[in-house]
Amino acid sequence: MDRDWAVIYEFVFDRLRAVRQDMVIQSLANLDTVYILEECVRFYLTSMDRLRNRPISVFDSTINNTHLQEVIKQLLVQYDAVPPGGTKAMHQNRTEFESIYLLFNLNHNEALYHFLSLPSDIRKQEVCERAWQINMAAIDHNYVRLFRLLNQLSLLESSAVHRHVLPLQCNTLRQMNTAYSSKACKFSLSELCAMIGHTSSQDTRSLLVSHGVKVTDGCVSFFKSSWRE
Repeated sequence: MDRDWAVIYEFVFDRLRAVRQDMVIQSLANLDTVYILEECVRFYLTSMDRLRNRPISVFDSTINNTHLQEVIKQLLVQYDAVPPGGTKAMHQNRTEFESIYLLFNLNHNEALYHFLSLPSDIRKQEVCERAWQINMAAIDHNYVRLFRLLNQLSLLESSAVHRHVLPLQCNTLRQMNTAYSSKACKFSLSELCAMIGHTSSQDTRSLLVSHGVKVTDGCVSFFKSSWRE
């Protein structure tokens, strides 16, 4: 019998919190600790993806994100605690979770400094390099490149960066509203939809209209004076 993920979430969330508290009390630092923390991160990210549209009475994304942040930081500490010559099994998934941490904390100085402190063999791994390039694109306001890179992410990576996507889309539209502000200029709605990572032109239209941008017959008309936050 299938269960509502919200029911599963409530049950597992409480158990994981108890397990994590017990791990802290016992000061555990071994392969089992790493495995548990990695599964915690996956659980919080999966729950975010499944429940983000549910009411706050069912799923509180702020609380979920707080626990996710705590767990992933604990996990990174565990990776760093392995002594030279320690078991490689503790690090076999490290690049995945270093990438997730960088994406979840997009454009945050602490995460960027942490990444730069990593050994070069970790930083040069494809998933980590891509997460870094996404951060650089965000810092440079290169939104076209940024959304192209976002399309290459795995499901968990996409869930990690999801909370930043809407603000990035709004920043993109604000920038374009200034750059293409002209009565004689029309921009294709379908092209704009693909550019900002939407799968539906209706989603793009709704976002544009919410900011005061006019959409007519599949074309977008940008005017500086029409923009509203």
